[in-house]
Amino acid sequence: MKRLHMVCMKHHVVNARELPASQGSEFERLAPGGPPVHRQRRAAHAMRSSLVLSDNPRWIAGNDQAEAKYEVATAIRAKHPDGVHLYHRRILNGQVESVIDILAVTPSGVWMIDVEEARGGRVEFKDRSGGRRGSYERFLVDGADYTDVLDAIDRKGGQLAAGVAEGGLVGVPITKVLCLPGANVPGGPARVRSCFLASVPQLVKLMKGGSQLSAPDIATVGLALGERFRRPRRHD
Repeated sequence: MKRLHMVCMKHHVVNARELPASQGSEFERLAPGGPPVHRQRRAAHAMRSSLVLSDNPRWIAGNDQAEAKYEVATAIRAKHPDGVHLYHRRILNGQVESVIDILAVTPSGVWMIDVEEARGGRVEFKDRSGGRRGSYERFLVDGADYTDVLDAIDRKGGQLAAGVAEGGLVGVPITKVLCLPGANVPGGPARVRSCFLASVPQLVKLMKGGSQLSAPDIATVGLALGERFRRPRRHD
């Protein structure tokens, strides 16, 4: 099993610019399938879906952590073919150490998703919280307690909520998730403290639950968050 990171990785952003969905193979892979002659149609569909994955189409290359985030992003995209804003790496309140791996806006609300590589690991939940089913105080991976990872997620969640409120987006539901691609998460998704833990299939199922935002709301909230929380600069 690859080690679950106890601290946020400092990612390298090669080129801080947003590219249309028609440029770069990673973007095109996220558009609906079809022969090459339909490339423009596929790109237009992807743009209508308001999918914004990365500051650079090569963000996936050569990095296990990036590959894990790409896996999560493509799974979300598959379940939300239209009407989702999906951002990769956004800085909270100008603090480089507070970076959201994936920020998604879907009909079920705003999702702050941290992604950690724990492929092949077995997750256990401990100390049921308040006797509530599916709610716990601690989690282990292969017997080691990694609950402290949630402290940073809680802090970033608070910063995100504050930024959403300051932007006048009142009443927008925000859900925090630690997603563990490739991990065995029996009984998940489960809430540990104020954060959900989930495998990739569990995450996309969780995100499909309920409809809180209309299509115009999704567009308004998604564009507002994309403008408010910037991408890292090249040397961040």
